[in-house]
Amino acid sequence: NAWPGLECFCCKMMYSRGFQVQAFVEALLQNLVLVAPTGSGKTLVAVMLLARMRQLNPLRLAVMVVDRIPLVYQQGCVVERQTRMRVCFLCSESKTQKVLSLLKDNHYDVLVSTAGSLLELLHSGGF
Repeated sequence: NAWPGLECFCCKMMYSRGFQVQAFVEALLQNLVLVAPTGSGKTLVAVMLLARMRQLNPLRLAVMVVDRIPLVYQQGCVVERQTRMRVCFLCSESKTQKVLSLLKDNHYDVLVSTAGSLLELLHSGGF
């Protein structure tokens, strides 16, 4: 398969709740802020969007920004598990020269990062 995660993506779409599919489609058409209770499936919508954007832009790095270090690992693992894309986990704990080098060499499909680590990366010219 030329696009990692395609079969997972199609499967997720089939088993998604109606509001998730609706939010996914609306987010493809326009900017969208999805507000829903904990456990309702917002992450699945985000994963479907990341997967679709990666499919449309295979040479670009998809980016997910989270506000806390534990979420870097939690959300990154969900993206990995549900899409089979190569995920870079970036936060103050994981920001090693090896990780930054692999990121710069396009080793990853998705970057999951805290806002602070992403800003530092951008300011340092790491991209």
